[in-house]
Amino acid sequence: RQIPLGFEPRGVGAIGLALPSKKYPTDDAIVAFTREVAARAAALPGVTQVTLSTRLPLGGYPMETFSIAGQPRVAVAERPRAQVQSVGPGYERVLGVPLLRGRGFAAADRQGAPPVALINRALADKWFPGADPVGRLLEIDLPATGRERADGPSRWEIVGVLGNVKGR
Repeated sequence: RQIPLGFEPRGVGAIGLALPSKKYPTDDAIVAFTREVAARAAALPGVTQVTLSTRLPLGGYPMETFSIAGQPRVAVAERPRAQVQSVGPGYERVLGVPLLRGRGFAAADRQGAPPVALINRALADKWFPGADPVGRLLEIDLPATGRERADGPSRWEIVGVLGNVKGR
């Protein structure tokens, strides 16, 4: 209770869901379902804010390798790794994670729109020392399969920097 977590857990509730792939076989089906769950949760008495996330703080996140667009490419095994999660608009407000620079996710940041990312202070300090990372591009090179993407790296524009949150 005395270690700073980087978020405020008081007054926050969480629901974990595992969707059966036969009923939700596509990303569109999953997105539609989760939006409906969020809308229904927001309508409950006493609920003031709702967001979505693939993981909760302290639960651990999958690691992905990345590169900074415009920097020399290195071998896959030498690329840096970062914990990655998908979150919805308002994530930082709901959990009380400080937004240090830029903006948080907006409703316009959705499937089909250009991909955007929030990074934490630790990643900003390490990979953009003395510089503003907002507007720079991250290249996510390795999907969870551990292989280089056949269609090349996925580029994500950094739109904001959040405070550090304990991931484990």
